[in-house]
Amino acid sequence: MKLFLLAIIYIGLLFAGKPVFAQEEFIMPEASLLTRFPFTQLSGGIVIIKARIDNYPDSLNFVFDTGSGGISLDSMTVNYLIMTFIIIY
Repeated sequence: MKLFLLAIIYIGLLFAGKPVFAQEEFIMPEASLLTRFPFTQLSGGIVIIKARIDNYPDSLNFVFDTGSGGISLDSMTVNYLIMTFIIIY
């Protein structure tokens, strides 16, 4: 019985020095270009992009705001484009 326990302890110690990985290592893929678009930069770091919404023929100027959580349109533009809108509080 003692010999059996010594054998199990020896085998346990033999494998104890091997590295064991619990999770798969995540390797980031190489960066690639997705798209390009023209923009205008005004004084003070304001960035403006000219874009269209859906199939409306008129283009709009959008201001990038890093602190904004969504897109805002003024009511006159919404009425002009005959869009339906949702108010979120």
